[in-house]
Formats: sequence, structure tokens, C-alpha cells
Amino acid sequence: MQTDLTISRGQIAKAYWELLKPRLSMLVAFSCAFGFVLSSGSSVDWLRLTMVTIGGFLLSGASVTVNQILEQKEDGLMSRTINRPLPSGRLNASSAAFFAVVVMASSLVLLAATTNWLTVGLSVLSMILYSFVYTPLKKVVLLLFLSVPSLERFHLS
Repeated sequence: MQTDLTISRGQIAKAYWELLKPRLSMLVAFSCAFGFVLSSGSSVDWLRLTMVTIGGFLLSGASVTVNQILEQKEDGLMSRTINRPLPSGRLNASSAAFFAVVVMASSLVLLAATTNWLTVGLSVLSMILYSFVYTPLKKVVLLLFLSVPSLERFHLS
């Protein structure tokens, strides 16, 4: 864990950008844009398309930030994830939580201003499901997956 308090502003900004998992969030934003274009018919409102895309990116970024907060201990144990902003100590959980709230609120305000309440509601629901259902259930499903072969061996012996 890094404890150097002389991290530059650029390094801090980079750590917050990494929290958003930009490649993953861009894929989510692309799917939002694709769905918007498909539902637009023959005329695309380019400003709304841009806002929906940005809103989708921000909501995804907030969701994956919450995911990283919830999984920071596990991330600190795996070589693939140990250098993420939280396990590496470049950011702390309270800063990441504040960031997630600001990014989520920005997304929802943007979506509320440019779409409809159904879109906003479904966006909130998707964040809740990803952050607070999927993330914790990954551990349960993994345990079940790992325990089934053990139970089979026990049953067969």
C-alpha cells in the first residue's frame, strides 16, 4: 500500500479516472447510444444522444466505483487488481464513495434533464442491482460453484 502523501494532482486525477473503468464504462455508454439510436426511428436528436451516452458512461462509472469500494480487500489480494486506486492506497474508500455519489448524481441529473423518469428509474435500478446485488452475490456463487465438486466427491465416496 502506497503511503506517500506527495502524490501529484495529475496522479490523483488519474486514480479517479481509473475508478471509472473507462473501457468498461465506454462499452456501457455505447450500448446506451445504440439503444437510443434504434429507438429514435428516422430522426436522431444528436444532443440528446450525446447526453444519454455521457449519462450512461457516468452511471456505469459510479457503479464500478462502488464495486471497487466493496471489493477493495479482495482486490488487494490479487495480482491482477492490486494496483487499482483503492488497494494501492492512491485513494481511500471515503474519497471514492464521495466520488461515486457525485458521478452518480451528475449522471442522474443529466438523464433527468434530457430523457424521462422511466430512464432515470431504470438507471437507478441498474446501479442498485450491479452494486448491491451482483457484487455481493459473486462471492456466494463462487462458493457454491467451488462446493459442488466437493459435495459430489463426498456423495460418491
